[in-house]
Amino acid sequence: MSRKIQPSSGANSEKSTTSPLRGAAPLLGYQAKWVDDDSRFKIFLSSRQAGKSFSVSLRAVLKCLERKRTWVLLSAGERQSRLLMDKVREHLRAIGVVEKFIETSFMEGASTKQLEARFPNGSVIYGLPANPDTARGYSAFVTLDEFALNEDQNEIYAALYPSITRGYGIEIVSTAKGKQGKFYDLCKKAGLVDGEEKDPASPWSAHRLDIYQAAGEGLADSVPDPGTVHEKFLAMVSPGFIERGIRATSRMLRFVGGLRAGVDFEDEWMQEFCCQFISTAENFFPPELLKAATDPEASASMPMQLIAREPGEFFLGVDIGRHHDRTVFWVDRVIRVAAPAPDSPAKRVAIARLVRTAEKMPFHEQLQIAREMLSYRGERKEPMIRRCCIDATGMGAPLAEQLQREFGAARVEGVTFTALVKEDMAHRTKRKMEAGEILLPETPEVHRAFAAIKKVVLPSGVIRFDAERTEAGHADQFWAKALADLAAESGVPAACAGVDEEAREVSRRRSVWDATPEESEEEEAELVAPRRGMFGLRRFLG
Repeated sequence: MSRKIQPSSGANSEKSTTSPLRGAAPLLGYQAKWVDDDSRFKIFLSSRQAGKSFSVSLRAVLKCLERKRTWVLLSAGERQSRLLMDKVREHLRAIGVVEKFIETSFMEGASTKQLEARFPNGSVIYGLPANPDTARGYSAFVTLDEFALNEDQNEIYAALYPSITRGYGIEIVSTAKGKQGKFYDLCKKAGLVDGEEKDPASPWSAHRLDIYQAAGEGLADSVPDPGTVHEKFLAMVSPGFIERGIRATSRMLRFVGGLRAGVDFEDEWMQEFCCQFISTAENFFPPELLKAATDPEASASMPMQLIAREPGEFFLGVDIGRHHDRTVFWVDRVIRVAAPAPDSPAKRVAIARLVRTAEKMPFHEQLQIAREMLSYRGERKEPMIRRCCIDATGMGAPLAEQLQREFGAARVEGVTFTALVKEDMAHRTKRKMEAGEILLPETPEVHRAFAAIKKVVLPSGVIRFDAERTEAGHADQFWAKALADLAAESGVPAACAGVDEEAREVSRRRSVWDATPEESEEEEAELVAPRRGMFGLRRFLG
């Protein structure tokens, strides 16, 4: 939850200000407050899409117009640096100042490019991507833009600080990005983190602005009206205005509601737009959610012949392991349950039926288990498993490809684990659990796997879902379950139509995974070796 805090210049009060030097560009109240603050040490925790880059670049231009100064704008990357310097150029043109705008190398022979805006009075603004080398390059006034996005924040700050000791100032601006890094530490000392009082010894002039406050100070009126926004998102953002004591107009609600509609996950919304620092490594599945999803109706050991007699649809998730991790086969039965309200749609509830774990099993045996499961037929003599999603990362790729050849791509989907794919899978399973659409078995192995999943926010802002590798595994049961959920959500109505039996048998005879136990290790090495470069890189990057 956001703390109750009044907008930086008063909600629905000061909309915009101008000064002779500011030209035709009016400033919103919070922008004027930043531009006019001449404190030597300034820090700004801000929402995205609130115009902070406009304010940062304008302040540098105005101070350089006052008298001869050198100002360095350090951004999170070269692209961000160019965008920020574009705003510098726009301000100068709006004010009517003729500048010299050039691009040079940061140092002779260096690949890092710096942009320079030179003023008639001798002032110069440099735009550079932030790193420890560029931070050491100048003695000047410095602005760190989107500082929390830098992976080496501590090194940059340590290199930068000596360059401002001769009376220069430093300004740091960023959105929140995890509970780690120099920006988070400075925000804590400045009293910008919820639950943290300002350190009396902190020299920082602190500014904080979330999207609700920005809308209340006129941002919603200064951008194009988003038009119609679904009432679901209007209802989601309305309490935020009430909590902050802002009397929201319909325009404000549409503006913030339109932004909320474009953000899938609540924690992403809270961090990117509400100035909330999200823990870098927190349990993604809280104990109370796991407890609520556990039900005696679910099973981890029901035989396939008994499962085949049950009504409903069945989906299979397979997480592949070999030498380090376990291979897990997870079978869910999905049934429709009538909703409590007459007008609400029926829920599809996934009930665990079988969680089979194989440790250090040769691939030809893993292939045979998957074949048996996909070949099972129900009471109507149709394939029981409607759809299967299988881990196709690294060494799992050949196994997934072979099963697709035998059973068809409509029934078997290979899934390469990347950071984005894992994030999507983890959130899908969590949403279903929160909606009461998943029943988990009462087994310690399953609970350990779910409890092991950590959501990690890297300093760059990239979100990863992973678990520590232990003797109990690498959260293998969870990923198998997430694959089963993906199979159920992406199921194709024609998936059970089957494929030509003769073609399947020909494909099966060609499979190198059918090696005898004595041949297994040698054949596995021959098949996997040519693929290891490509798929191993995918796994590392993912």
